[in-house]
Amino acid sequence: SPFAPVTNARVDACVDAWESMRDEIERAQDLSNETDVQMLVKAIFTSVREGDRGKHVRSAMEETARSARDTQASTFQSVFINASAKAMEKGAFGDSSCFALSRLVAIVASTGKVEDDTTAKALETLARLRARGRRVFSAKALRAFANDVGCDALLDKYLELVKGGANTVLCALVGEMYAAAREFSKRDIGETRRTLLQLYADVVLNGDAKVVAAGVTAEAFTAVLSDITEDEMKDVLLPKMVRQLRRSPEAVLPIILNTLEGVKVDLSSSCAELGEVLIPLAKHADAARRDVSRRIIDTLAANSADASLVKEHIFARCAAEFDAGKRPKEWTARVGLYDIIGSCSRISSRKDREALSANAIAILATEMAVDKQLDAKAAGLRALTTWLQHIAACPASVVALIKESSKDTKERGSTLQAIAQALRSNSALASGLSETIAVLVPITVAGAAKSAQRAEGLSALYLTVRAAADDAAVLDAATKGKLWESLSAYFDVAAVTRFDDSDVQTLAATSQCLLSAHSSQLIKLKLVDVVIQTIALLSLHSNAQCRAAAREAIRGAISQGQAPTKMIQGLQHWLEQAAAGTFPAVGAEADETFPSRYAGASLLAYCEFDEDEQCVKLSSDLVGDMLLLAHNPLVAAADGRRSGAWSALIARLGEDIGDATNGEAVCETMAGERGLASPSSNIRVAARRAIVALGRLSSNDVSNILLPKALGMIDIRAHDEISDKDILIYNTAPGTLSTDPKDKPAAAQKEDKQESSTVVSLRPSQLAAGAKKSTKAPPKTADPREAARRAQLAEEADIRARVRSVVDSLVEGLDVLTCVLEGLGHRTREKVCDIAYRKVFPLLRSKIIPQTVVLRTVETLLYCAAARGAAMILSFPQERRTEALAIRLGAMSLDGSPKPVEFDLNGKPIPVDMHVVNFETRMLSEALELAKGALEDNDPDPLPAPVFGMIFPIISHALLLPEAPKSLRIEALNLLAAHAGDDEDGVPILPSAGAAVRVLLNTLSNATPDLVNLAKPILSDVSRYLQTSDDVLALVNGVESEFRAVRGASLSGLLSAPLDFSSMDECVAAEAIAKLFIARFDSDDGNKALAEEVWVLCGLSDTVPPPADILEFLMHESAATRTSAIDAFSASVAHQENGMSTSLPKLFAAFNTCERSYARESMIKGLGACTPSLSARDLPLVSTFLTKVLTDVDGAVRAAAVETGRTMIDAHGAEHTQQLLAVYEAYFDRGGSRSDLSEEAEDHVRQGVVVFLGALAVHLDKDDEKVRAILTRLLEVLSTPSEAVQRSVADCLPPLMKKLNEDEQRALVDALLQQLTSSESYADRRGAAFGLAGAVKGIGMSSLKGMNIMDTLKVAIEDKKNPASREGAVMAFELFCTRLGRLFEPYVVNVLPMLLVCFGDVTAPVRDATQAAARAIMANLSAQGVKLVLPALLCGVDDDKWRTKQGSVQLLGAMSNCAPKQLGACLPQIVPRLSETLIDTHPKVVEAATQALKAIGDVIRNPEILALSKYLLGAISLPAERTQACLDVLLETTFVNVVDAPSLALIVPVLVRGMRERKAEMKKKAAKIAGNMSALVADPKDMAPYIPMIVPELKKALIDPIPEVRGVAAQALAGLIKGMGEEYFEDLLPWMMRAMQSDGPSVERSGAAQGLSECLAVLSSDHFDALFPEILAGCANASSAVREGHLTLLRFLPISLGDMFEAHLADALACVLEGLADEDEPVRDAALSAGRVFVEEFSHSGSSLDLILPAIEDGIVADSWRIRQSSVELLGSMLFRIIGSSGKVRVEGGDDEEGISTEAQGQMLSSTLGQSRHFNLLAAVYILRSDATLVVRNAAVHIWKTVVANTPKTLRLILPMLMSRVIATMSGCSEERQQTASRCLGDVVRKLGERVLSS
Repeated sequence: SPFAPVTNARVDACVDAWESMRDEIERAQDLSNETDVQMLVKAIFTSVREGDRGKHVRSAMEETARSARDTQASTFQSVFINASAKAMEKGAFGDSSCFALSRLVAIVASTGKVEDDTTAKALETLARLRARGRRVFSAKALRAFANDVGCDALLDKYLELVKGGANTVLCALVGEMYAAAREFSKRDIGETRRTLLQLYADVVLNGDAKVVAAGVTAEAFTAVLSDITEDEMKDVLLPKMVRQLRRSPEAVLPIILNTLEGVKVDLSSSCAELGEVLIPLAKHADAARRDVSRRIIDTLAANSADASLVKEHIFARCAAEFDAGKRPKEWTARVGLYDIIGSCSRISSRKDREALSANAIAILATEMAVDKQLDAKAAGLRALTTWLQHIAACPASVVALIKESSKDTKERGSTLQAIAQALRSNSALASGLSETIAVLVPITVAGAAKSAQRAEGLSALYLTVRAAADDAAVLDAATKGKLWESLSAYFDVAAVTRFDDSDVQTLAATSQCLLSAHSSQLIKLKLVDVVIQTIALLSLHSNAQCRAAAREAIRGAISQGQAPTKMIQGLQHWLEQAAAGTFPAVGAEADETFPSRYAGASLLAYCEFDEDEQCVKLSSDLVGDMLLLAHNPLVAAADGRRSGAWSALIARLGEDIGDATNGEAVCETMAGERGLASPSSNIRVAARRAIVALGRLSSNDVSNILLPKALGMIDIRAHDEISDKDILIYNTAPGTLSTDPKDKPAAAQKEDKQESSTVVSLRPSQLAAGAKKSTKAPPKTADPREAARRAQLAEEADIRARVRSVVDSLVEGLDVLTCVLEGLGHRTREKVCDIAYRKVFPLLRSKIIPQTVVLRTVETLLYCAAARGAAMILSFPQERRTEALAIRLGAMSLDGSPKPVEFDLNGKPIPVDMHVVNFETRMLSEALELAKGALEDNDPDPLPAPVFGMIFPIISHALLLPEAPKSLRIEALNLLAAHAGDDEDGVPILPSAGAAVRVLLNTLSNATPDLVNLAKPILSDVSRYLQTSDDVLALVNGVESEFRAVRGASLSGLLSAPLDFSSMDECVAAEAIAKLFIARFDSDDGNKALAEEVWVLCGLSDTVPPPADILEFLMHESAATRTSAIDAFSASVAHQENGMSTSLPKLFAAFNTCERSYARESMIKGLGACTPSLSARDLPLVSTFLTKVLTDVDGAVRAAAVETGRTMIDAHGAEHTQQLLAVYEAYFDRGGSRSDLSEEAEDHVRQGVVVFLGALAVHLDKDDEKVRAILTRLLEVLSTPSEAVQRSVADCLPPLMKKLNEDEQRALVDALLQQLTSSESYADRRGAAFGLAGAVKGIGMSSLKGMNIMDTLKVAIEDKKNPASREGAVMAFELFCTRLGRLFEPYVVNVLPMLLVCFGDVTAPVRDATQAAARAIMANLSAQGVKLVLPALLCGVDDDKWRTKQGSVQLLGAMSNCAPKQLGACLPQIVPRLSETLIDTHPKVVEAATQALKAIGDVIRNPEILALSKYLLGAISLPAERTQACLDVLLETTFVNVVDAPSLALIVPVLVRGMRERKAEMKKKAAKIAGNMSALVADPKDMAPYIPMIVPELKKALIDPIPEVRGVAAQALAGLIKGMGEEYFEDLLPWMMRAMQSDGPSVERSGAAQGLSECLAVLSSDHFDALFPEILAGCANASSAVREGHLTLLRFLPISLGDMFEAHLADALACVLEGLADEDEPVRDAALSAGRVFVEEFSHSGSSLDLILPAIEDGIVADSWRIRQSSVELLGSMLFRIIGSSGKVRVEGGDDEEGISTEAQGQMLSSTLGQSRHFNLLAAVYILRSDATLVVRNAAVHIWKTVVANTPKTLRLILPMLMSRVIATMSGCSEERQQTASRCLGDVVRKLGERVLSS
């Protein structure tokens, strides 16, 4: 059912559900189905029981009920009303549901006939609801009900029901019905009222218990009773009340009381009759009956205009009861009479009241003197007190009563208390009390002495001091009676807490009188403070009347001259006591907690009353005290708000006290000992809170006085002086050492040991024995370790106290600063950044300051910065909390520097915790999103400088966060870019340009290229705003970066920066100049040019920094900086007059103390660069130094030393040969270096010295004997078992070989060959190989053949018996390739067969040597060499012998050592063959292939592919199992680096395998990756070798049966063409054209067409323009397959080309329409699909509609039914798209049934098409509803029902155009069309009748 109940749904879901039900009801216009009605009623009841869900749900439900009520043939009204009645009878609804149900019942019943039973049921139900109470009933709904159905008729029906007496509960509705009649009835309301009054008298005044149980009370008749007249009261109600009082008084007394309280008439005339029956009831023994009777008489007296009738019929009757001899004996009767006499004081006339008071007082005073019953006496005294408040002087009878009662110690207390209470209300009584002083003073003195008499003494004291205030004689009598000496007892706190409420009020009045009239006596007795404190304590009493009396006393004392500042000290005293925990609770209901609300409410009493302006004002000298009190933590507003006492006070004052505030004085108060400097924490808290309010009252004074004080309290230096050790101690528990183990401190262990050794005895004898024994024990010797421990504990305790002091001071300062900022708000906006960066942000990194305190201050700073303007969103609580948390993360990078890398115990960097990164990323993203929103709100201006200054740490941290997502950094950069300049006031926005520069430079160092492009212009903009030397140095530091782009960006920024080195500090300027000088020697030419430009711009053209300034940069951590510094150091040295002489000692010293190897290497290289500047005197020093450097542990340092020595020898060797030769020969002459060197170090020195000798020998004459001696020494050194030494010797041999003759050369070669093949030592053979390679290089390549070297080596390899010979020969080939390079390449082809044999050698050293030789060969091959080698290796893979196959595979794997260019060319052939080899039968071959593929994977340079290499290799080795997983990983990978050739070699085989799979999903994934590959390579040529592998597979996918596969393949081919260019795919487009025109399956033609369309989209428009005529011609081809293919192409072209196709739309549409009439169904389907695409893509454009619609309009009137069918379907598609409908919903029913459209959709069509065209199309569709062809007719009917909401209305609108079309069609030539028009005309006439003629 559509009316199913909605339960537990959201509000919006409920509203939607009810609206859906309403729409269903309105659409059907019929709710006759009983099941639906029951379900709807159940849904309403369910919703009502859930309670109030808000007005939206209630409104939707009521609208649904109205719709259900108004439907035709509906039983909903009766069902709902009856169900509601039954539910209310059973009590099925709670009070929370009654209100909604009353509205629904009134709404549903609003349209019924008043006479029927439904209305009666509705009224009964409403009455039951009203009986629940006024608050759960909707009187407004009842009035609407009465107005809808007719008020008079409904009232008649109601009265009929009520008078019938069928159901008493109906009377509960009387008041609402009467109110409705008073508003809507046209009858005389008086008649209705009399009828209802009679009903009231008959039903309610009967006092029937059943009536009361039904909820019918006098309250229901309130509206009627309030309107009655005196006559109606006298005629209708009074007789009934008197009669019922006589019959059953206990039942009707409460009803009569409610009745009299409800009427508004004069009750004087009722006094006689009611007084007669009420006075006996007032004397009844039942207390409840007496009380109600008294209250009725109270009402009579108060509402009687004629007081004489009250006196005559009530007072006189009571007075007569006390005549002589008639006094009632029963005390209950006397109580009732006393109460009635007291009630008579309520008469309204003051004159009559005063006239009657003397008589009443006399009677009561007389009776009180003789009545001894306590309850009766209490009632009489109450009445006496009431009458005494209305008399002008104290009568003699009262004086006599006082004197008489004073004799009775048991009864005088109550009498005195009553007189005192009357005196508090009537001050005139004091004038007659002087005669009682003689008895009052002794009672007062006695009360002070005895606590039992303290209460009566207090009353006597009050009477005495009030009388003494006006009578000097009374004052003298009191003084003589020593009354003043007894005062202190009455103000004792213990006594005060024992007083009852009446006595407390008396005490408050006494205190006021003492302070006002007897202050001199209090001063003498030093009781002023005590009395003031007492009044303050009473103002906190639990009883409201007591508090009111105390506050009145405070106001009275202040008005009589007491200073408010003095009075308020009393409240301050009790606040201090409460803070100390000694507050005395006063009052019977008081508990131990301090009454904060009462304290806040009492503050107003201390304000002065301005008589002139008649208002309460706060004096200026009281503002400070009041601020502190109102903000005390123990004081709250009267409504309970802890922080609202001050605002409540200001609201009560009703004025702005800012002008009355002495801000400077108040600020001093706040800062003094009564405020922030107070030892009390509560007062300090109050002061901080008060500062907030004071900031809004006197902002300038707070800003000038309190803000500097707050900032001074935050001592950042003291915080920074606390060491990590101090923090560790601070966080260690007291009594424990910071060095103790964490699991169990040593102190605890010792205590445990001591405790365990202690034995306690319960026997005294044993205890004594133990004590005696212990006294004889020898004293223990002091343990020095324990003494040291105690000393350390004491020391750590001192440290802990010092740190605690700093923490407390900082927390206090932050709290004060927060309050000051809260008070000042936006007024401190300009100071926010300075405060934040100097005082607050540094503490966000603190390990000891509670971060909640700091964050609260940060939030306040954000509020101050953003409280005004468009950035206000950042000042909202939740938003600024988000920003503050993000700022805390950025506190680590305030200066823009990244967080230092942390290392573990092993010295390795601790990896980044991604959980932390993700958490911080989420927080930063939220904060940046808020900032972005604020920026958009402020568009086009940037955020104000204070706001951006606050959020800058967030931006900084987002850019510096390791592993932060790219999107986060982009968002941060965009924000930074928007604020790199000035704000709207011309103020620079950046808080620190230097920090921004450091952040940007770091971003450039670690960012992807797109982020670099985004950050560079920002850095340039920021550079224009450098202000300090730190800012300039931050930008200059960028030239030290390792990254070229960073250095370039820094130099570009310097071009736009304001640079003035003359105004900078000398040291800073010198550092900056040195760095710029180094930048002039940058390795990048572009950067070098920029640096030169900056150098000139700064006026430094003639400046050269000294070498000492540059020397330190030789040790820089950046390799690029060190490289530039080497050249800069050389240039600086060259500029020195004495060359290198002065710099050598500094360089030597720096080298000897340097621990970083890269720094030592750079220094040696710098020395080498300075060799031209060396003098002859420097050469021996440098040579000796270099010899020592050769002992360095780092190989790079030693290599630099060798190179420097060779450079020096090349520069100075010719001139100083002998001088240098002596140094190096001396090394060999003494047999090496120092004896303390290791063998390895000695080898290193020997290697270097050999190189030096070899280099120096070049400068000797070839006939010099020293040449041969040096050569002999070099050959000897070749046997050193150090490859580095041997390599160095080989480097020296080539130039020396040229100094030997041919015989000497041949002899040397023979000796080396002999050593190579015959020596048993590996070192000898390796050295011989090095020497042989060096000799061949020196002699020339011809020596290989001329000296039989190659033949000798071949023989050695073929020597099967001597593995050493084979190994030596292979090593020779390796070193030939390494030393000779490509000169040896022609011999490689001859060497390969030998290597293939050696790969399978039985000896492991030979195989290892072969592997090394293979790597060396491949690494030195040229492209031509690869072409020579590769075929032979591939043939070897196919060899039958597994060893040959294994060797060939290993050589193929060794080709991974080729140069990148050569490797890229050969990998497409290598990897597939290696993949095939993985399934070889021999495990050795498989292992070799696996290793070869791994070697190729190891040379991948792309980081992303390198991380995925295991997946790729796994997919290649196990394609069936791992291809899918590999494709998934590739799809999920985000590439930020270009893909290199080795990466492609591994990826492409996987893609090819994926496209060959049967699964469509794998084909799609592989094709998608293949299409994107071209975009990832740096050079399209890298991809070219793989095109022949990929394209065939994509062609297969393009003709796949699955459309999704074809689509992805088409996009992949287009992506390849776009990325690589058309030249690589010359035959692709022709193939697609052929496939599109083939006679094969339509799937092939469709795939080819789709692929062609995608490819045309990525090619230039010229391709498409040239091909389009051919496409059009193909649509008219004789072959149906060709026509279908070209029409299918037209289907895909609009989707691919987009707007570019629109220019050709008209021609294409003509072909499509022709295709719609084609005789072949596949062609027609293709044409229809193309037409639908045209409509789908271009129906949104007006110009396109002008092209499409005429063709469609022509088609729908065509003679061919196929064209008409297709055209009408196209028309439907277009109309459906415009209205946003899918058109797939088919409406059941006949042609005349209504559809599913709406009026809004029709308006949408008119606005898009134009009304004329819209109506014309509808007319055409309507005619087609009568078409002779069924499919056309059905299509037209479907369109009509989908786009037309109301058929009759629409027909009337389109009738003129419809008739024009009908007439035109009937006059046409087509008989079929004429019949269609005729049928249409008949249909229209049937529906519209004669209106057709009017058209």
